[in-house]
Amino acid sequence: MHVLDIFKRSIYRFLNSFKSINHQNNAPYIALIENNVQNFSNLRAAEVMIPKTNIISVNINDAFSAIYRQFISSGHTRIPVHGESSDDILGFVHIKDVMIYIENQENFNIKSILRSVIYTSRFHHCKELLLKMQKTASHLAVVLDEYGGVEGIVFLDNLIEQIVGDIKDEHDKIEENLICRIGHKIYHIDAKASIMDVENELSIALSEEDGDYETFGGFIISYLDRVPDIGEKISIEREDRSIHIYIIDADPRKILLTKVINYSKLSDKDPSHQCDS
Repeated sequence: MHVLDIFKRSIYRFLNSFKSINHQNNAPYIALIENNVQNFSNLRAAEVMIPKTNIISVNINDAFSAIYRQFISSGHTRIPVHGESSDDILGFVHIKDVMIYIENQENFNIKSILRSVIYTSRFHHCKELLLKMQKTASHLAVVLDEYGGVEGIVFLDNLIEQIVGDIKDEHDKIEENLICRIGHKIYHIDAKASIMDVENELSIALSEEDGDYETFGGFIISYLDRVPDIGEKISIEREDRSIHIYIIDADPRKILLTKVINYSKLSDKDPSHQCDS
């Protein structure tokens, strides 16, 4: 039997028992899971992976204190471990294994608690990747590009969440507010914010149908065909609305933070002078 069929049967057995508990209240959630199961068969690793630029990792030679600080600052429970470069992911460590040494740091040996990873490509179907991770008892898959470099990582949770939605535990950080209104029609928008969320917040259509991006930062880079400089201003006109985007923080590879002013051409004066200071 195909892995997806086995997976579907397990999910549907769970849903049937779930329905018997309180069908009316749980109906929307059940319908969402059923739809997610159908969509799961088409997903590939590239669509669910954490991209390389967002990976938080530690070096195999790091001391206990450095690794401990990384867990505390990131709020993660699992962190990849790399060798000489970030393209050399050797495994990952779990916070509960690290904490055993909190009062015995001189005996800390990261290699003794290093957990294994598997390697895959961006084109690997998620349903097959899920089975492979189950068979190997691995919670982390490293996505490699055609040259053998790291393109991203996929935790087991990333795959499960495609079915049941976001999984939160007591160790998860409170989700940061990526779109923050700081004044009348003025916002601080993190470049990692979803372009759809930005469009909904600003009530303006920005993205193109064939745009190869998911974030606000990706949209800006695609719009300019380059990474803008700090302090740069980008003005975008639409039929009834305009926005001015100010680059507050960026590095040579990506945008980090923007300041956006959004106004209606029909009812508002252009307030962009408020951002020029």
